[in-house]
Amino acid sequence: MDGYPVNAEAETAIIAVCISPEGQEYLPKITTELMPADFNLPEHIKYFDIICSLYKTNSYVDIPAVYEEIKRRFPEEKQSMAILFIEEMKNTFFQLYALDSYIKTIKDVAARREIILKLETINTKLSNYQDMTEIASDIQTLALRLTEKQKHNSLVNAKEAVEAYKRELEELEEGISKSVSTGLKDLDDILGGGFKAGDLIVVGARTSHGKTIFVSGMALNLIKKGGVVIIFATEIRAARLIQKLVSQKAKINNYNLKFPGALKEVEKKEINEALTMLKESDLYIDEAPRPTIAQIFNNCLKVKTIRQRIDLVIIDYIQRVGGQNTKDSRYEELSKISGDLKTLAQELSCPVIVTSQLNRQVELRQGKRPTIADLRDCGRIEEEADVAILLYRPERYDAKKYPGEVEIIIEKNRDGEVGSLWSVFQKEYTLFRDKAKLECQI
Repeated sequence: MDGYPVNAEAETAIIAVCISPEGQEYLPKITTELMPADFNLPEHIKYFDIICSLYKTNSYVDIPAVYEEIKRRFPEEKQSMAILFIEEMKNTFFQLYALDSYIKTIKDVAARREIILKLETINTKLSNYQDMTEIASDIQTLALRLTEKQKHNSLVNAKEAVEAYKRELEELEEGISKSVSTGLKDLDDILGGGFKAGDLIVVGARTSHGKTIFVSGMALNLIKKGGVVIIFATEIRAARLIQKLVSQKAKINNYNLKFPGALKEVEKKEINEALTMLKESDLYIDEAPRPTIAQIFNNCLKVKTIRQRIDLVIIDYIQRVGGQNTKDSRYEELSKISGDLKTLAQELSCPVIVTSQLNRQVELRQGKRPTIADLRDCGRIEEEADVAILLYRPERYDAKKYPGEVEIIIEKNRDGEVGSLWSVFQKEYTLFRDKAKLECQI
């Protein structure tokens, strides 16, 4: 691509290493960390593509095989020049100790070209007066992905994957888990320890079944352990969410918190301790009533820049997330939002939990127990989600039926079991608790 950043010396050095006898042992590293598209010069792209194909087929690259591929791929009038280039590469000076530098240079220049191309696209949209929300989303997505690109290579060979899995097994054997605990042991057991990095989790329920309380309890459990959490609280102000968290942490009736003058001294002490813990925690709250995907990406990027990591993102709830294209139907908007949220989870390498209303057909059904099909009015969220959890409070329909209990239904679990369990819902404390644990305390 003319006019774009290029480092021809690094590109020719890599090709020279790949076709040299002493460079054969480095082919796994080179073909894993670089792709043909990382090269800029068209001929270099073709040569490296030949190298990758030969290595994949034979696990080595020799000159005769390269010549055969040139004859097969290049027009006859260009074959002589291509072979002459390879002959020159055989005599090109390179230093194996500089291999990492060659690779880094090529990847860095490729990233710069990508930025320029993306910015040119954004500039075209600006010149054509396209929607600013969409442009802002493009900018934030580019920034987030470039940040992650400096740390991760998406192409991993089997050897690296096996080693990574072996490390996971060793950590599990030693009792070390990277999963994010839900705060409910019974639920963690079904989920295999909790939520995994990169997972998109949808929590669905009808109105007043405890979605916000359920996910805020998970946030509280994590920040007490030093986790970094961001909550997009679309329905309530940040101060009201803090009130719920104080009630959960201090075990003080949420209603009584509205009348601080009537509280006992011991209760005030518990409240102050809870407030101090929350004040010193790494909890971030976005109280925008209708955030866009661009705003969500932007604020996640801000938090990650400040804290260098995010352990959990909660969006409460998906129906209040704004779309970017007013020409789309709401179903199409929610489908795109669902896909973007899955991308967000993967880019941040942390669980993203999104709550969702269920369609009204639940109310017409005998028994009122929800199923995953009740999410179908929510775009593609049921397809994109790695875990789908539904909450069911029978007492909402019959006060005598399972009072104070909630059925937690795991309808989808991409990497584990599905099923259901019963949890205690302590409404006065806005708190979910393990049923067995509570019975033991009593």
